[in-house]
Amino acid sequence: MQGNPNKYLRSAFFTVLNNITVSGNVIPCFDERVTGITVPKHYILLSTQTKRQNKYTKCADRWNVDILIDIVTTYPATGNTGSKLLADDIEEQVINLEETIILSGGYKINQRELVSSDSLVTIGTTTNVFRQLIRFQYFLTQ
Repeated sequence: MQGNPNKYLRSAFFTVLNNITVSGNVIPCFDERVTGITVPKHYILLSTQTKRQNKYTKCADRWNVDILIDIVTTYPATGNTGSKLLADDIEEQVINLEETIILSGGYKINQRELVSSDSLVTIGTTTNVFRQLIRFQYFLTQ
């Protein structure tokens, strides 16, 4: 029976990334969007995922799977506050922790790759937002 590897990949990332401590800040992790009454100043989103079935062999169910990790850091726009430093520090931990993820549901990571890492900065009238978008790609078997 074929399953959906996306939910197992998100779950594995959530397990290793939720509430990590970086530079004295506890960084929560959310699935697609921030939930709760208050929005934290700094957080990680498990964002866009894609999956493609790889039918080059009949030995097992094989998938090419991508996930976008969105690191968000926010600062008040008053004065000269905030920088990309915390986003860079969080990114460093995400990359290191990514190497430790183990999937459940019978999925095995056969190959992993950091495909891209892009920064996105928004300087606003009330808030400055520094984001780091990291895309990982996997070749999985079940």
